[in-house]
Amino acid sequence: MTSHLRQRSRGGNDEDALARWTAPLARWLGGAQNGARALEYVPLAAKEDEASSPDDTPAPTTEELPAISASSSLSRLTRMGLLATLLVSIIVAIAVYHPPLVQFRQLYRLRHPNPPPTRVGSRQFGPFYHGKGCNSTQLVESLARSRIRPDGASRTVYAHPEGLDPNDIHLDTFDFSFNLDGCPPPHAFSPREACDLVSAFGGIFNRGDSLMRQFAQGLFMLLANSLDLVYAHKDECQGTRIFTNGTFCKDHSILTSLDFAHVCPEQPYVMYDLVWRFTHERRDGEAEPDYAAPLLDSWHRFVDQLPPDRQRHSPIFVEATGIHYHWDANATLAVHISPFIRNTSSLIPRPIPFFSGYPAVPPNKPVQWIGIQGPDVTQRYNREMLAALDEVSPEGSIDGGWTMLQWYNVTDGAVSYDGTHYDYQVALERAQIFLNVLDALWGEIVDSGGLVVVD
Repeated sequence: MTSHLRQRSRGGNDEDALARWTAPLARWLGGAQNGARALEYVPLAAKEDEASSPDDTPAPTTEELPAISASSSLSRLTRMGLLATLLVSIIVAIAVYHPPLVQFRQLYRLRHPNPPPTRVGSRQFGPFYHGKGCNSTQLVESLARSRIRPDGASRTVYAHPEGLDPNDIHLDTFDFSFNLDGCPPPHAFSPREACDLVSAFGGIFNRGDSLMRQFAQGLFMLLANSLDLVYAHKDECQGTRIFTNGTFCKDHSILTSLDFAHVCPEQPYVMYDLVWRFTHERRDGEAEPDYAAPLLDSWHRFVDQLPPDRQRHSPIFVEATGIHYHWDANATLAVHISPFIRNTSSLIPRPIPFFSGYPAVPPNKPVQWIGIQGPDVTQRYNREMLAALDEVSPEGSIDGGWTMLQWYNVTDGAVSYDGTHYDYQVALERAQIFLNVLDALWGEIVDSGGLVVVD
């Protein structure tokens, strides 16, 4: 607009000014008479607050509308009459035009002038833990302090009810093995409630070793309302054998919600990505692989396959590594945490990352592994990672900072079938607690203005 005014102040030609001012209106009128275009999604870009001004659009030239350019041979009075007639025609066309029922553009907006960098969508159920007495930070701190009750279900081997399908899960008989220290009891999510909550985020990307695989499988069985999580029928992997026969079943397990029958109305996009071999398994002279590049590649593939509406919500990232690095916290930071922070800290919506701490070391840990996988080194690593995350990512979860989930105390005393891994009960407890954390966090993001509204 300023360019038009500058030209008029310099004594520009009236015919040129007329063409420039009427060209956009004429083009709009022609488009309106041809009907609205197809529905268009307007992306919520990283620089969403820097809306471009229409003044930045180059002015159309007189050649674009030769039919309405005034003739230089006409008198000034005749030209003004033509201009008045044209303007009246445009006003009448606007008055009689009725837009179609289908929206021209579907806009996504926020109801808050200063929202957090994280974003969530709406839900049909809940919230169930938000507003009940502890926020997400307090809940995570309470989890770290809590311990298994003497009668906790995880202290005994899980027994599936006789006569029922071994792949069924039974939430009506489920109970947590511990009471939260200083916070209200957690909610036990039904599969439909779990699906609804997960769908309010941009999916969940789990990445780590075999302990993280079982964490992800706990989420999978809730979303599927089933323990049938293998690609082909395998008697060795029916029911809870998906956990207790993990060495065999991991080669047949479904590790993405894209491939199993979930109960969600839409795709929940929950996936597990495997971390590579132990560092001490490298051949002599072999260089340390660049693990950071595959992490970022797999993360970008995960985000890219989300549909446009889910890309407007913050995705969840859960990482669990350490045992494969001989409990070297510096290696974990250099290979996994720092590259992720560098590549995601400026994104809108910002991902919400979690580090899943290591559970307790069971008393039946094989003797040959006690020195390098025993309680002392495991707990020291958990403490080092907690301190490191506080230093490199001091922001809260609502701002996209890292949060550490500490499972050691709530698994100390639980039955392990091989001295490292746990069964159905622990997997379900960890999945349920994590959903309660997400539920509380969802409410906090909404309260801060991060709810994405569809118009």
